[in-house]
Amino acid sequence: MAWAQATNFGVGFITHDDWNLNQFRSYPDNLWEVTGDPTAGLAWITRVGGTQKTAIEAQAIQDAWNANIYSFTEFWVDKLSASAMTAIMTIALSDSNVREIVTRWLSEFIDVREQQYKDDLAYLLANGHIQQAKHDSMLLNKDGI
Repeated sequence: MAWAQATNFGVGFITHDDWNLNQFRSYPDNLWEVTGDPTAGLAWITRVGGTQKTAIEAQAIQDAWNANIYSFTEFWVDKLSASAMTAIMTIALSDSNVREIVTRWLSEFIDVREQQYKDDLAYLLANGHIQQAKHDSMLLNKDGI
């Protein structure tokens, strides 16, 4: 198995001949897992202008990608004010199509926020901040989470 970072340039990036010798799995940030014939895999990486990565480097790329997505989600979740939520709900109440979309979105929003609280509590407990965890836990129960 080989790991590579390579930008998919379209037609010819993975040819029929490539598929006959290897299996390809793509990941975010132009990361590719190539399994099958090792020699053909390395030749493919060279042909497409890719950079071979170790398994540890590939994992670091995936971890960085996941951290960026989490930061992006956290940023927008924190930016939603009460007035924005009121506006969203007002529109949702007036249109059944929008209501369905907003209901799904709010459910996901609540799941993200709840997981964030749980992760924060786990961190506090793991690092010996028991009083802070108890305080935050009481806030969570008060908020109905």
